[in-house]
Amino acid sequence: MSEDRESRIDIKRSDGEVLPPVGEESVSGRMFWSTGRGTVKVVRLGPLGALGVMLSIGLLLALGFMFLGGLLMLLLPLALIGGAGAYLANRFGVFNRLPR
Repeated sequence: MSEDRESRIDIKRSDGEVLPPVGEESVSGRMFWSTGRGTVKVVRLGPLGALGVMLSIGLLLALGFMFLGGLLMLLLPLALIGGAGAYLANRFGVFNRLPR
């Protein structure tokens, strides 16, 4: 009796089963999920596809950093002009409220 209990496999009824599409026998491991709105296709990438995805992400990151660097190069002269103006205003006493 105890051996019979141990040899049983517990199967949860809530677990679904992913079945491959009918008529497509490929090694690439394609899977489809169908929802009420549409079908989601998941494709396993090969080495060249993964390299292409990594290069695309790297290119987008490089372009983003170049954009942010360009903004910094535009703001740097404005900060220098503002700092020089603040120094000169302090040096010549333009905004002094208390007498020395």
